[in-house]
Formats: sequence, C-alpha cells, structure tokens
Amino acid sequence: MTKVVRIGIILVITLGLSLPASALDIGLGLDLDLIINSTTTEGTSTAGRTATTTKNVRDTNSFGIGANVILRLNDILEITPSLKLTIAPSTAFNPYLHLGSAFYWHLVRGNVFELSLGPSAYTGIGFAASQNMYLTFGVNADVVLDMKFNPSLIFRAKVTLAGLGLGIINMKSAVFVLSSGTGIAVPMSFGLIYMF
Repeated sequence: MTKVVRIGIILVITLGLSLPASALDIGLGLDLDLIINSTTTEGTSTAGRTATTTKNVRDTNSFGIGANVILRLNDILEITPSLKLTIAPSTAFNPYLHLGSAFYWHLVRGNVFELSLGPSAYTGIGFAASQNMYLTFGVNADVVLDMKFNPSLIFRAKVTLAGLGLGIINMKSAVFVLSSGTGIAVPMSFGLIYMF
C-alpha cells in the first residue's frame, strides 16, 4: 500500500471519528450498475499479393448490484463507501467483488434535483473458470444526479466519464487500462437512497 493511500485512509477515518453522529446525514443505498460496450479491433495480413483485413468485435458488457452508505458531512461534501458484486457475461459470468469509496461535491443543490461531481476509487477481486485470480484497482471520475421524492427517499443516477485502472492476473502480469466512453458505452449506475 502506497504512502498516499495510507494517508488518505487515515484522514477519512480521523474525519469520521472526529464528527459527532448528529453532525452527519446518513443514508443507505442500493445500486444497479450497467456497462454496455463493444470494442472493435482491426488487423491486416498479407498472403502473397492479397491483403486481408479482419475485424474482431468483443462485447465487454457487465452488470452489478451494490450497497452503499451515504455520509453527508455537510451540504456540499459526501463520502460514500460501497460494496458491489459485478458479473460480466463476456467472461463466462465470472463474478467480481468490488470494495470502494466515492467523494462527491454537491455543486447544484435544489429542492428536487442535485448535481454532484467527484472521484471514486475501488479495489476488486474475481476468479475465472480457469482458476485465474484477478485483482483490480482503479479510480473514476463520476457525475451524479439526485432526484428527491421527499427528504428521505432519493433516486440517484451516476455516469462514469473516465477511469484509470490496474489489473493483475495471477500475480504474474499487470495490465494498465485507461478507459473512457460516450453514449451507451459509458458505465452507468441507478439506485435508490434512503436518508435517515
């Protein structure tokens, strides 16, 4: 664990312990995540005098269900730890378990709608049918739209605009992945939050 990560964990724990429970607005949420994406790669090979171009289309769709705790420190800052189970059909329905946290700044605050921006970080573990273990670490840039039905019940829609991740397979190889998307390729999350 790097020094920066340790300092961040210590700061979050210290901040949480230093605030009285009455100073926090606390909520519980349930999320459904959806990533719809197809990647296309092209390759050209020459056999004799004829050039052949091939396209490989790979679906990288996944969906997940997660639970989170919403800690509103004040009207502007929110910390949201989360636990999520993700399944990707393109990997023979192998499950991934993700543990993460998000830090959102509520920039637009209204009676019905709120708009938030901020980073989220996660770590995940998964097992493939071939007994390969996958570890993932990453950070994302999120945009969040909350629609309040009443002060206690909130519908939340989240879009991840970009992300940076590290994947480790069987502790033998590591792959850096820089991802971003537009349209339906953007990772999306929808859920309900109950504020106490």
